[in-house]
This record gives sequence, C-alpha cells and structure tokens, in this order.
Amino acid sequence: MHKVVIPRENVSDNEYKIIAISRQTNEYVNKNELIGEIESSKAILELHADEAGYFFSDRKEGEMIGVGEVFAFINSVEFDSKQSYTTFTSQQEPATEGDLVFTKKAGELINQYSIDINDLISRSENKQVIGERDVLKYLEANFTELENDELAARFISYPSRRLKRAAIIGGGASAVQVIDLMMSMDEYLPACIFDDTPYKLHKKLLGVPILDRIDFDAISRYHKDGVFDEVIITIPTSIAFRAKVFDELKKRDLPFANLVHKTVHVGLNVRLGEGNIILPQCHIGACTSIGNNNFVTAKCSIEHNNVLGDHCTFGPGVMASGTVTIGNRVKFGAGIFIEPYIKIGDDAIISSGSIITKSVEANTTVIFNQQLKYK
Repeated sequence: MHKVVIPRENVSDNEYKIIAISRQTNEYVNKNELIGEIESSKAILELHADEAGYFFSDRKEGEMIGVGEVFAFINSVEFDSKQSYTTFTSQQEPATEGDLVFTKKAGELINQYSIDINDLISRSENKQVIGERDVLKYLEANFTELENDELAARFISYPSRRLKRAAIIGGGASAVQVIDLMMSMDEYLPACIFDDTPYKLHKKLLGVPILDRIDFDAISRYHKDGVFDEVIITIPTSIAFRAKVFDELKKRDLPFANLVHKTVHVGLNVRLGEGNIILPQCHIGACTSIGNNNFVTAKCSIEHNNVLGDHCTFGPGVMASGTVTIGNRVKFGAGIFIEPYIKIGDDAIISSGSIITKSVEANTTVIFNQQLKYK
C-alpha cells in the first residue's frame, strides 16, 4: 500500500490547508492523476498519484495537514470496507512499556520534556494508549500561573527607553522574519509572542518568550499591565484568522506597529495604514495607498498610484505595475507580475508564477500551471 505524503514546498510552511480532495474511496486512479489540492502561504499546490491503484483518504477539505503527514493511500486492490483504515495514525510507530502503548510522537515529547510517565498516565483519559494529544494536554496543564506572572513581571520592569516594545501574534516561521526585521530597526524591540501551539508555550523563539495563547482579552490585559507597547500580526497562512485577530484587537483599542525595513523605498505621498509589515528591498511607488495588516515579503514592487486594501499577504517578488487596485484579504504567491490598471477583488488567491493581464473577480483562485487558467 503506497502512502501519499505531504511534501515541503517552501521553508516558511510547516502545514497546509486541504482545499480539494479529487477522488472518492476505492476510485481507481492512474499514475500522475490529480488527487487533491493544498494551499500554502504562497500558492495552491496540486497533489498527484505517484502510483496507479485504488484511492483512500479520510482527510477532509478545509482541515490543516502537516509536512510529512499522510494525505492518502493508493492500493493495488480495493480497500476492504470491513477493515478500518486511517491516514492519521499511519505515520506513527507505537512503542510499549508494559501493557501501555505510546505513539512515536508522544514518546519524543516525553523524552524532550523529561515527563514523569506515572504522573502522565494518571492524568490521561486513555490508560491504554498515550498519544501526542495526551502529552500536549499534560504539558499545558503543568505550566503554573506563578511562572507566567514572573515572566510578565520581568517585562514590566524594563526601564523606560526609546525603543517601543512590540508583541508578536503568531510564533511560526514568519515570526522569525519579523524578529529579524525589528532587530535591524532603531525603533522596536521584540518583547513577547502569543501563539496557540500548546508545546510552544513558555518557550523562546530567537530569545523572545512565547508568553501565552492568542486570547484577545488576555492580550489586552498584558498591554494594560505594561508588558508591551504595540502589537504586530505575523500569521500568513490563514488570512481569515489574520483579519479576525486584527479586528478583535482593534475593538480592544490596542495600538499596532508598522514595520518597514530600512532598505524599502517609499515614494512621495504614500499613505500607510497600521499593522503592516514590509520586508527588505521592496519598492512602494508615489501616491500609493496601503491599508491595514498587510504582510509584504522581500523584493516586492507596488508601483505608483496603486491601492492596496487590508489583510493581504505577498510572497517574494510580486510586481504590481502602476494604477493597480487590490482588494481585501488577497493572497499572493511568489514571482507574480500584474499589468497596469488591473483590479483584483476581495478574497482572491494568486498562485506563484502568474502573469495577471486581466482583472480578477472577488473569491477567484488564479492557478498557474504551464497555462494560466481562471477557476
């Protein structure tokens, strides 16, 4: 039985969103036929069958799947409906201790954090099999409020200084880019990170502590307590969640930073909203208007008289000619060229390598795969 495993397409993504599963269970597929599509932070990626055979997947459209996880099985004979199959446990190799079974990922976490196995078992709902989820719940429960208070107090005690302390929302690969950006500036200091991944809590990313979950009320309290001065969002993969975080924090009157690398050229009469991130060697042409909460990665060019909305993300090397209008929540891949006077509607997705020569309506996915097609 052949496994279709999710590949790593770029260094910034550890997981992808499943946007299409193109085959049904026990449907026969030929080698190289399309069996699904996943969405990275930069593009729509197609998954093809490596072998011919009968298809099986218990994944669902809309869910996230990690790099190296199994998307589907392809078998030389039909799958037996009386047997149970799952892609979720196929990559785990259980280990045992007495009558107890530990999955491979659970064992790695136990060793990493030197967890007391007897204490873990006593707190686990399943006394027969200990999985990754059991260990993560245990780790989350064992971080004390005292540790959290001491960490917060350390930041409250920072002396008054010229640098503004910025809180980072999202502790993934893009946070690394933003920490690096701040350290190159003379205005901001990365103070703390908020992230929903349980095993990251109370750890550090490039020396910056991951303070708490993305809890909007809690983040507001940290701000009122003086832990940080301004906030910035680094989440690139889910634009809907990126927009939600911005809106919720704005309701609570949190101030947002604008982070613009010193190598960015900003033309005359450029209007810039708040919460924007612009990485090195970008060009922002004269009389361009940029909204709020946009993430523009390196070597992009947004030419003169452009209008860019809110909550958009750009891969490297997106080139927009003059007088281009881009809506809200638009996701761009890498290496994209946009002709003058083009309009791109809200919630569009433009895949890497696309050359946009006509306007794109809202909620449209533009896929470049040898030939440009509108889907």
